[in-house]
Amino acid sequence: MRILKFFAAALFTILTFLIGAWLFAPWESGGLYAFDKARVAAAEKGWFLSYSGFESDGTVFPSYRIRSLDIESQFLKTSLADVTVKVLPLSSVLAGAPVGYVEFTGGGTSLYLMESVLQNVFSHGGGRLWLTVSRKKLKVANAFIGGDLQVTGNLDFDRNKGIFAQNTMLIKVPANIDVMMNSVGSQYVGRYLEAGSPGEWRIKDNALSY
Repeated sequence: MRILKFFAAALFTILTFLIGAWLFAPWESGGLYAFDKARVAAAEKGWFLSYSGFESDGTVFPSYRIRSLDIESQFLKTSLADVTVKVLPLSSVLAGAPVGYVEFTGGGTSLYLMESVLQNVFSHGGGRLWLTVSRKKLKVANAFIGGDLQVTGNLDFDRNKGIFAQNTMLIKVPANIDVMMNSVGSQYVGRYLEAGSPGEWRIKDNALSY
């Protein structure tokens, strides 16, 4: 009985500590720190992120709001009016890595092809996805993006090897953009994408991110 009482007391102490640490953790500063680290890591891969505002809300289920997020690379620039990231504690524990739900509204994408800029080629009606980030992998699950550019499916990115793998990501584009991608843009998108049915593209298995 004494042993059971000892383990019960120890378990209660541990749970109390974890709950207290979770409730009183500096979520706002911690979230901003993690986002800035993600920006640095993305910049090393040629993707540059900028934003106009960063806010946090909640303690048990913390969430972050990023205003006017721009994501830019050598070939494109995507602008999102409003992005919300919600931390999922139970899913994170089960996965053994941070898991979050990402949702965004509004925005558009411009392309840089053949030394010319095609402004606002795609408009985005909004989207959502579940994101898991570990030391080895970045996983996107149940992604959906609506609007002119439609994206659905799952994606795994191997952070050590720098390759996309085990993905079912399907990308649908308007007919005029499909023609462009199959002609003048093929030298660019061919590194990452392969054509399927008319207007449909998918990320190549084992495509390098650089």
